[in-house]
Amino acid sequence: NELFQQTHPGIRFAARLKGTTTGMPTLTHGVTLCAPLGREANGVELVPYVKIVGQPPLEIRVAHDSNTPGKFATNLAIYVNRANPLTQLTMEQIARIFARGHPAGGITAWSQLGMKGDWAKRPIHPYATPEPSGFGDYMQKHVLGGRQLTPAADQFGNTEELIKRVAEDVNGICLAAIGVTDPAVRQIAVAADPAGPFFLGSEEDIVAGRYPLSRHLYFYVRRVPGQPVDPVDPLRQDAIE
Repeated sequence: NELFQQTHPGIRFAARLKGTTTGMPTLTHGVTLCAPLGREANGVELVPYVKIVGQPPLEIRVAHDSNTPGKFATNLAIYVNRANPLTQLTMEQIARIFARGHPAGGITAWSQLGMKGDWAKRPIHPYATPEPSGFGDYMQKHVLGGRQLTPAADQFGNTEELIKRVAEDVNGICLAAIGVTDPAVRQIAVAADPAGPFFLGSEEDIVAGRYPLSRHLYFYVRRVPGQPVDPVDPLRQDAIE
């Protein structure tokens, strides 16, 4: 806002949104000029928007999400119990662990990932966020190929609970916010394909576009069919607020 005001001194912004979940509803009903979201708009939000406005909003990708877990919109990571010797997974393997009906078949036992000895006898116990959530929607769209979560996955609504479950379950694996530091769990390196390379999602990897589980911050702008995007007339202070 401060940078914008340097070149548009007559304009002031009033920030009225209360988080990502309020962005699309207020944009749908013309309450806000633009809607910043820490994730892509999902189907639950876009269906009423398109019905009321007539077409999808203009999507502008403006930044990478954070690597700091907590209140920020974050990139994602795969975690296993600290006792688990597994060190890396491909995106297809992740999809086969978490998805229902993957065409290559499900991965339900650690032996399918090449693990030997006692681990070869152990089942995989996936944990995930519900599909309607921000993480869940991203996972279904970008990790599971549009498929639903496997019925074997236990679902919890936040990273803290997911990490807690994997910390207590030697057979557990979860997708949660990146950057978690818990001595009972360990992050797994991820690659887009079996040839690698595998990445743990450092800031350098994310900025370079190498890490497959990175997400972005978006701004959505109302776009009415047959009309240009509102250029924001400086005299229309109601449009700014």
